[in-house]
Amino acid sequence: MLAGLIVASPSATPIAAADPITTTTVYPGGDGTTFANSNGGWTSSVSYSSACPGTSLEITCPRVLPQHLALGGRDGAADGFVRVVTSATSSPASITPSTTTWESAPTQYFGVNVEDETSAEFGISIRSGAQPLLATGASLNVRVRIIDMSDDSSTVLLPSQTVGTNSSWSEFGPIPVSPALLQIGRSYRIRIITEITPSAFLLPPATVDYDDVALTAIKTEAG
Repeated sequence: MLAGLIVASPSATPIAAADPITTTTVYPGGDGTTFANSNGGWTSSVSYSSACPGTSLEITCPRVLPQHLALGGRDGAADGFVRVVTSATSSPASITPSTTTWESAPTQYFGVNVEDETSAEFGISIRSGAQPLLATGASLNVRVRIIDMSDDSSTVLLPSQTVGTNSSWSEFGPIPVSPALLQIGRSYRIRIITEITPSAFLLPPATVDYDDVALTAIKTEAG
């Protein structure tokens, strides 16, 4: 027997856990999200209050014009986006709101690979050209809802808030969306609502731009 002999046993090397695998699907997708080459099937409408008949537009009520522009989106000079333009008024404005709606084409929802995803989120990029308008005390607010085409019910994705004064693109999101809200196989629309409430002054023109409108289904699995 050899006193003091120590025999070292081999030690196990820990095996690193594999990184999780995340798969995503974006809705509406394509130009319906990026507006890069077209409006992606989105449609627009404008609603004026009864206090703003056609003869008052650009006089006491701002005229509102939705547009798709092919250049100047969030991804650079060659990227498109959609815009809401409000005109100047030549007389002190009527303090009555006007509403502009951009609404996506119906999109059938299949989660990720026709499976229930583990999570979902919403995001939108916004750029404001409303600084002089807001300085008069007028408001220019945006809110976003998702519409279930099966029953026309709607749920808030982005609560009503000012478009702000940031003349660069700002990302709103990711905003968590309950997967229970989204049913596999159903069709949905995304609705962007822009509301201008004038102040009782001469109003300058203003713009608000939208890009990268994305409802993203996310599935995460063990690696």
